[in-house]
Amino acid sequence: MRYRIAKAVLGDLRYVRPMKDKWVDNNDYFGPDRRDGRGGRLRNRRQADDTIEPPSLASTLRRLRVLLGNPVRETAHERALHLLAAGIDLATRTGKHECLQSLQRADQMLRDRPDDFDAAEAAVAEAMAYV
Repeated sequence: MRYRIAKAVLGDLRYVRPMKDKWVDNNDYFGPDRRDGRGGRLRNRRQADDTIEPPSLASTLRRLRVLLGNPVRETAHERALHLLAAGIDLATRTGKHECLQSLQRADQMLRDRPDDFDAAEAAVAEAMAYV
């Protein structure tokens, strides 16, 4: 991976990964950091830095399968769509085409029938077999 040198707040130099290589993991969003990386944090509303290294595709799919198996909260549908988008992005990045097709099928199932978590979970389980 390429690193860029950026000036830290205190004035010392440090290595910073490009924004596309960082992921956000918090209660509202799970996926690639959508900030463009240019400029400072002058008008950035995010107070805490929630970015992490990209997780593995297998751990993202396990997390998604647990969520689909136990949709406890009313925000489970939205959260599942976020996790599916992250899984689709990771499958694309790693070149897992069979897994990608299964995840796209699960995404379409959740969009067509928002309350049918079982069919989407079966498609995710199929995708896990290709990882």
